[in-house]
Amino acid sequence: MLKIMFSDELLKYYSWKGQKNKKPFSEFIICKVIIGAVRQKFPEQKDSRNYIISSIMSWLAQAPTRIANKEKQKKRRETADYHHHQDYEDNIADDNKINST
Repeated sequence: MLKIMFSDELLKYYSWKGQKNKKPFSEFIICKVIIGAVRQKFPEQKDSRNYIISSIMSWLAQAPTRIANKEKQKKRRETADYHHHQDYEDNIADDNKINST
C-alpha cells in the first residue's frame, strides 16, 4: 500500500517517530487510515496494529536502499544499452569492411 501511495524519494525523509533528524510519519492522519484498512483486510491477525506499524517502520527505513538499488539498476541498463549499441555499430563496421573487399 505504501509503495503505491508514496515515493521512496518522499519517504526517505521520514521515520515512524521522527528519529535521526527525520520527520515523524506517524503523525499523518493517513496512518490511521492505512492501519484501519489493513486491519479490516486481515481481521484474523492478532496484534495487527503493532505488526502493521512494524511493517511501516521497516518500509520507511528501507527507502534509501530502494533508491540506491534503483539507481544501480538504471546504471546497469544504461551500460548494457551502451554496449549493445556499440556491438551493433561494430557489427555494421565489420559488415562494411567485408562488403568493401
